[in-house]
Amino acid sequence: MINKLIIIFILINLKNFSYAVSTVNNGQGELELSEKIIQDFYTYITTGIRNNPLNFFITADHENSYYIIVKETSYKGYSGSGPISRNIRKCQAKYKQNCFLFANQRFIVWNNKINPIKKDRSKMKRKISYDELVSSLKDLGFITKSSEIRKKENIEAIFDEILKEEKIQ
Repeated sequence: MINKLIIIFILINLKNFSYAVSTVNNGQGELELSEKIIQDFYTYITTGIRNNPLNFFITADHENSYYIIVKETSYKGYSGSGPISRNIRKCQAKYKQNCFLFANQRFIVWNNKINPIKKDRSKMKRKISYDELVSSLKDLGFITKSSEIRKKENIEAIFDEILKEEKIQ
């Protein structure tokens, strides 16, 4: 009897592990992606077939992104909590603020109450076009502004950064 219970317990748990993606340190709440972050994300997901896009992070102020791509590897699995923690520390060291996981191996794990975090809707294909990506991100609730407004905001941010650098010098 105990053996049967153990087998049933193992089978139930094995079913739960299928397609499991770590959501440790994933972002929460509303997120409007800027044009710069969308372009970075497109670069991240469209890496070559021999490369593995591990993690994509977004800073707490939603202004910057940081991603890890392992080159020339045959490993294509999702990152667990260990690599995510190591990579998040790298992001935080670079930007001097908290960073949150947006995607794990092309799988968007940010919880904005619209993104279902399901393989069929939240996983992006490597050969996706830029327009298809923008459309998918709109469907998942990460883009609500028009591309013209996002581009204008990006240009303003670039000018602000240039002005700050000139004041420092």
